[in-house]
Amino acid sequence: NLASRSSEAAKEIKALIQDSGRRVEAGTELVDRSGQALGRIVASVQQVSQIVSQIAVASHEQSAGIEQVNKAVTSMDEVTQQNAALVEQAAAAAQALTDEARSLDGLMQKYRVGAAARRDEGPAAVPVPAARPVVERRAPGRPFSGRAAPGGVRAPVRPVAKAAPTADWDEF
Repeated sequence: NLASRSSEAAKEIKALIQDSGRRVEAGTELVDRSGQALGRIVASVQQVSQIVSQIAVASHEQSAGIEQVNKAVTSMDEVTQQNAALVEQAAAAAQALTDEARSLDGLMQKYRVGAAARRDEGPAAVPVPAARPVVERRAPGRPFSGRAAPGGVRAPVRPVAKAAPTADWDEF
């Protein structure tokens, strides 16, 4: 009896040892697979870290590029504003010149010069001597004085009451 129970206990112990061995093998296999999975996770984390570093470098380069574009746009805006101011000045100068030309045209309508004055006088006109060209000797930078050279004769200028505007001087 004692021997049979010992024999059965030995069989149970043997079965438990075999079961324990299988479980240890299964556990070892799970540990190996877990180690491999952890290795893949570590490799993936390193890859993600490299990608994040590359993104940081690219972001820095983009930031520098955007800064350059911003400076270029600011410079273009300044030039555009300067151009607009120059256009306004040119328009004001053109308007002033137009006004001055109209004023001068109005003043010139009162006068007839040279051959035009003789034509308007008709047959009873007094002959006007031919004008010699005005020659003035002056330095190149000195403005024209408008005075006749010694011995030079200027063309006569005769006032006319009111002349009709000519088509040539209506507008610039």
